[in-house]
Amino acid sequence: MTEQIHERVIFEATHPEEMKDWLQNGNMPSTDIRIFPEKAADSVDRPHSEDSLFGYTLAELSQGIAKLLNDEQVCVELDRTYLRLIPEPEKHAIYVYFDIMDVPEQKVQPTKDLYHRDRFISELYEFCSGWYTKASELNPDLEENEWFQEIGEALAEAEEALERNGFEL
Repeated sequence: MTEQIHERVIFEATHPEEMKDWLQNGNMPSTDIRIFPEKAADSVDRPHSEDSLFGYTLAELSQGIAKLLNDEQVCVELDRTYLRLIPEPEKHAIYVYFDIMDVPEQKVQPTKDLYHRDRFISELYEFCSGWYTKASELNPDLEENEWFQEIGEALAEAEEALERNGFEL
């Protein structure tokens, strides 16, 4: 049986506009995150993973782009889960799943989705840079905050890695 490699991915988190009060004060927002295939019939059943430090998560995901391009796995710690991005070079794909902390995988059996590598990486970059740009438009003074600067620096590194690997931005 061949696993389906999804062509499109949805990254779902609270839009900066909905976090306006937090961002106006320069505070790092919290959110819930979901990642699922574009046309997944069970997308409404996919759980949200809580993330109290969303700014750091965006920076880690942006830094992870270079790792994924080198077929290295990325693991981002959220509040009660780990977001795991595991390259499958022979399939030119990336496994994505949320691993619940301190619960054996056999008991949870997380949904592991497989995505086309280049499309996933492009969508991940668009998600992170889009959120960063919108937040900056809402409050240009965010640039003075360390957590926001980290996202900007990570995105700059991601852009360099993407360009080196032939991606058009």
